[in-house]
Amino acid sequence: MAKTAKNTPTNPATQPTSNHWWFDQKKVTIILAVLAFLVYSNSLTNGFVLDDSLVITKNQFTTQGIGGIGDIFSHDTFSGYYKEDVDQLKIVGGRYRPLSVALFAVIYQIAGANSTVFHLWNILLYALCCGLMYVVLRKVFEPSLGWQHAAILSGLATAVFTVHPIHTEVVNNIKSNDEIWCLILSLSSLYYALKYWDYGQKKNAIISGLLLFIAYFAKENAIAFLAIIPITLFFRKPSNKKQSAGFLPIIAALGIGFIVYFAIRYAILGWTLGEAPLDLINNPFIKFEGGRC
Repeated sequence: MAKTAKNTPTNPATQPTSNHWWFDQKKVTIILAVLAFLVYSNSLTNGFVLDDSLVITKNQFTTQGIGGIGDIFSHDTFSGYYKEDVDQLKIVGGRYRPLSVALFAVIYQIAGANSTVFHLWNILLYALCCGLMYVVLRKVFEPSLGWQHAAILSGLATAVFTVHPIHTEVVNNIKSNDEIWCLILSLSSLYYALKYWDYGQKKNAIISGLLLFIAYFAKENAIAFLAIIPITLFFRKPSNKKQSAGFLPIIAALGIGFIVYFAIRYAILGWTLGEAPLDLINNPFIKFEGGRC
């Protein structure tokens, strides 16, 4: 019997079968998602904290429910809390992260200021994020390591990510929902970029660019994937050698998305790249002496 080729395509349906559950992508994905939920289920009984008031309980746009979504997408993220004082208070660099706040408005429309529902939303998204990370890592490593080694490495890496206490603040602090959405959408963009790289279908490059474009509206951190995605493709050989996928379509899709996002951000916030003002809240490198900075 011929041996299985090391560069087996990453489609799970084409992979060799195994009786061991830790090789089953669907089962491991579910297990990791359940693990994430169980680890943070104790936060369901928590209330709102200080940061949550900025985007939920004391945000005039969020508390309007669905009716406030237009204002959420057309203002600085903290405008709904600081109202007309947002410029006077010099919120450093401006924040344009409307996606999670708009979804908070939808939840507020349905459940009101019910902290349990908001915490449940955060935990479920984190569980989804952990399951997705396993799937994406496995797709990244399979062509080089083979499906078995890739499954083990991806499972262990994601398990460590899932239970690592560094994520405690992000999951327990509802306001940090923007971080979770940012990673979910960025990983999804990477996944479709890998599909494009493997099979040369330009529609996957377009989907990848669109997902990263949406990720920017969750949090600006997604811009890091403008480098992460091309670097990953450069070092990862395609699993299907018969396809010839060039860099240009994926670079174009990612680049156009970034340009459009930046144009929208500029129209809403003006030209600002996060310059730190002279105030103690936002700049840790200053001090007051004699009543002056």
